Amino acid sequence: MKNIHLALSSLLLLASVPVYSADAPIIAGGYYNNYSPMLVSYQQNQWVYGIDSQKTPEDNQAGTGIFEKIHCGANTCLASGIYDPNYSYFLNIPMMARSTDGGQTWDYVMERNKNLPADFNYDLLGGSFASIGSTADMLIAVGSYTSNSGDQKPLLSYSTDEGLSWNYSTQLPDDSTGRNQFRGVSCQDNTCIVVGTYGANNNDYPMILTISEDNWQYTLDSQQLPDDFHSTALFEDISCAQNVCVAVGQYYTENSLKPLLVVSHDNGATWDYQQIAQINALEKVSCTSTHCVTTGFDEKGKGYLATGTINNNEITWEIINSDDTYTHQLRSVSCSSEICIAGGENYTLHEASPILLISTDQGKTWDSIVSPDQNVPVDFNKNMRSYFKAVNCDGLTCTAVGIYNAEYDYPWQGKPMLLMTVDGKEWQYGIDATQNLPKDFSNSGEFNATEAKSSN
Repeated sequence: MKNIHLALSSLLLLASVPVYSADAPIIAGGYYNNYSPMLVSYQQNQWVYGIDSQKTPEDNQAGTGIFEKIHCGANTCLASGIYDPNYSYFLNIPMMARSTDGGQTWDYVMERNKNLPADFNYDLLGGSFASIGSTADMLIAVGSYTSNSGDQKPLLSYSTDEGLSWNYSTQLPDDSTGRNQFRGVSCQDNTCIVVGTYGANNNDYPMILTISEDNWQYTLDSQQLPDDFHSTALFEDISCAQNVCVAVGQYYTENSLKPLLVVSHDNGATWDYQQIAQINALEKVSCTSTHCVTTGFDEKGKGYLATGTINNNEITWEIINSDDTYTHQLRSVSCSSEICIAGGENYTLHEASPILLISTDQGKTWDSIVSPDQNVPVDFNKNMRSYFKAVNCDGLTCTAVGIYNAEYDYPWQGKPMLLMTVDGKEWQYGIDATQNLPKDFSNSGEFNATEAKSSN
């Protein structure tokens, strides 16, 4: 077991915002003011808000919306979220926006009565997307929704025309009786792997759906469970690289919570369970062809990283221990072939601060970019809760986004923040309380999602 090194390398100093002149975008999404949706892109050295309070779904009388996920395929970027047209707090309608110019302009391709399931319940609860992925020929978004009959159903939508129109799959494991949801998707080549949980026989079982061209098959369900499974198991996330896929989550034995970890070496056709010590639940995972990094927490809520080294169809895992002087909660992790980053929050009894960690040796050792006393926004208030919600890397281009409280904010007036690098060494806040906010920004906001594309 290795400890995270908290001293900042001299190569990780904050610098001026780098000129980013390539066509590949940096995109972030979330909400601001009274829950107005926002999507911003950084391209050609310019920040452009393609969606703000003036552009919401057509039927959105309240003007509200929150973007939660972003994904860019070869030609199209998608951003998904939720909105409540009546501002009732009891209804979440999925919305999907589409861009073909790197996030500068967007059109809504999914909203009320537009490209949603025919039995979608528009009166109560609604639904949302949890993850987006793509192959060369297909875009896919997964989540869950409430039907008119009151059942929780998996939401699996896919498009073969770059997101203009959407189809839905209703295929479930044979023994499914309800409480179904998809939580993650990862795609490579012509295959997408979808993970989640489904209900049957008064239990909640893990499920993995492997989609390869016209072949849709559940490759893990209630017939393949850990020996000490008791009543509930669910997958939270999945990541694939080359032929290796890793899915993570948690399950309950009769007396405890345990990590759920399965590995496939044949692109999702078959799966093997693996054990991982010290961690009680796994939440996020990111893989390259040589290594995977997953985040989780123990029975006391303390956050951990685990790094898996891939060698000859085997993955061996090593726990990376957090510093005992404070507690991590790592909300997101992203690895490219060059670097990995993990972001979230660390907190003591009276303080909460964003945390951002980086590894340049395939997850074996980690340095801190942002910590309680290091590289926080200039007007940061450490006595109020702040965190990175999402991170993303492509090559050496990385972003980390979230929310923080400025010095004179009330607790509910958090500000959005975006930290970025284009070389993996020099980092800069591109958006915070002092710069590059929407023109009509007045009091609060948060970024929930980001996508970074390398200019190389």
